[in-house]
Amino acid sequence: MLLVAAGLAGCDPNPGLDDDLDGRPCNFGEVKPCTCDDGRSSTATCGAEQVFGSCLCGQGRPGFIDVEPDAAVAPPTAAPTAAPRPPPAPDADAWTLRPPRDAGSDDEPQTPDAADEPTLDAAPPPPPEPDMGPDVTTPLTCARAPQTVRIGGLEIFRYEASHPLATATAAFPGAEPVQGGPVAPPNPADACSLPGVRPWHAVSAAEAEAACGRIGWRLCTADELIAACGGGERDWTFGSEFDAGACNVQQAYSAPGSGVASEAPTGTFPRCQSPEGVFDLTGNLWEWAAGGGDQYVGGGWRLIAEQHRAEDVVCRATVRAAAGYRGPDVGFRCCR
Repeated sequence: MLLVAAGLAGCDPNPGLDDDLDGRPCNFGEVKPCTCDDGRSSTATCGAEQVFGSCLCGQGRPGFIDVEPDAAVAPPTAAPTAAPRPPPAPDADAWTLRPPRDAGSDDEPQTPDAADEPTLDAAPPPPPEPDMGPDVTTPLTCARAPQTVRIGGLEIFRYEASHPLATATAAFPGAEPVQGGPVAPPNPADACSLPGVRPWHAVSAAEAEAACGRIGWRLCTADELIAACGGGERDWTFGSEFDAGACNVQQAYSAPGSGVASEAPTGTFPRCQSPEGVFDLTGNLWEWAAGGGDQYVGGGWRLIAEQHRAEDVVCRATVRAAAGYRGPDVGFRCCR
């Protein structure tokens, strides 16, 4: 019997994904079942790029099949053109020659026994990899140091805090809605301060404080946020005369093509900054304040019955919330 490696009829970069999961958009951390090429069941996990990855099928060796030689077709034989050359002497360090089972005369050729021929068995396929689920333990860090502004003895984030995974279109790519809006993955994460990304919202005051603490900062107090916004003389960060288009208040922003109001990428409104250059202290997101219980200040983007007038989003506007509250229009920034 001859052993021949079974041929592969193509090159599939993601074996097992025969149900169109590969590359399909998905939510971060989402896990879907899929079938490997050898029939085993496995899973594909959604990564930070918001598309499914490969089916977890392991790395096996190709199987082998037995091929019977065709007895009806004899191999061609070529007529000898010269006297045969004697075989080379065996290498003493390579193989040890076994004596024949029935030693005959020196002129009698010895036919090897079939039992002495080496055999090659295919390695068994590896067991299926266990489904470990999404990674929720690896810390997430900012790609760059936070951009900040110093006002007197206070250093404050120039932009509202953002998550390390944030992009211009999503605060947490791939996140599933919870309590009316997407929330960050549960991994420990640093607070970032960068322009042009969606700010970190739907976060509790305790989670915001922990994110600031991971980079050696702290959550700003209400007095610090109000002073940075108004400077003791302004009602809004842009001045004392209300300008509905200066900041993201009263649902002033919606993503291109969406038609739905939302938080804007940080720094989107160039006039919505203090004289010192701190953005979005008015509007965009209400911001959690440290001390004095769960409270946030400064006004947000949503137009709701309780906060729909210009005076409801002045620098000193303060709202108290239930412990652990998360809202789509509440975020934070860090101070030190």
